[in-house]
Amino acid sequence: MAEKIVIASGKGGAGKTSFTTGTALSLAKKGYRVLVIDFDIGQGFIDFVITGEYTSLYNWGDIILGNCDIQEVINEKNSVGIISAPRKWNDAYTSLKLKNIIYRIEDDYDYILFDSPAGVSGGFKLAAECADRAIVISTPDEICTKAAVSAVDELSECGLKNIRLVINRFNRVPTTKGRYYNIDEVIDAIKVQLIGVVPEDREISYASSTGFVAVKDCPAMAAYGRIADRITGKKVPLVLSNSKKEKPKSKGKIAALIALILIGAAIIALVAFGIYNGMIKPKEIFDIVSEKFFILIDKIKALAENFISKIHPEEIKAQLKTAFSFLSGE
Repeated sequence: MAEKIVIASGKGGAGKTSFTTGTALSLAKKGYRVLVIDFDIGQGFIDFVITGEYTSLYNWGDIILGNCDIQEVINEKNSVGIISAPRKWNDAYTSLKLKNIIYRIEDDYDYILFDSPAGVSGGFKLAAECADRAIVISTPDEICTKAAVSAVDELSECGLKNIRLVINRFNRVPTTKGRYYNIDEVIDAIKVQLIGVVPEDREISYASSTGFVAVKDCPAMAAYGRIADRITGKKVPLVLSNSKKEKPKSKGKIAALIALILIGAAIIALVAFGIYNGMIKPKEIFDIVSEKFFILIDKIKALAENFISKIHPEEIKAQLKTAFSFLSGE
């Protein structure tokens, strides 16, 4: 019997459908039988996100209305089964009828993921009432976090007790600058146990409009894989890095700063040398620096750039000589 999980969010743009897709593909890659059912009535496009094309001729509404058999509704791509959502609401769509459909196929799968619509509309409630547990998706901003609280309350009213949180599109840089909530603040606000953090990733943004079939290894897909492991009961450490290139970038900035300091120190030493040998008069230094300060800064910047790019030492000497001549008024 499959474990049925509703993926929910309080508002649009949280990345719920991308998360559903990435997690489903990750579970399938690990050998699990996975089915995704779209509950976003009228706006669902989970088949396109997974496959890169609109593959569904029928949807689960057609089963309820007697237009087709259940096997005609299921499409499979990338080892993931897909059932699309109806194009418009019908009062015939009830959780009891949907549970009956799911009951007939759930033995064929290990996990069934329900991609619910944003907010707490009719499709949201249908998905929640058919699920065993829930995962709420929230980005670390104040509005999305508050909306997630409403989603959690609604899921609880539908009888779900096993609810977990995913913080999506997490970026450490704006978070450390106080522009977004940090992880603890999001958890404290929503009051739900964390199951994973997905970093901001351009690859996933592109995949939302082109389909996940072209997505290769990227930080977000790695995060989906770790969350998939936790869903299956494995203990996996939390990883917050946005990119494998993050540390080299930091080292580069430090190196540039050190280089700039060293070049500045060299210029100061040359000025002191000029004063000591009578080549620069102390009373003229202030006037020279005041008049040509910004030009001097440009020269120092050029020296720093040359230093960083590791040019030939003789070229650096020439640059220093030019700067010294400039200070001397030559």
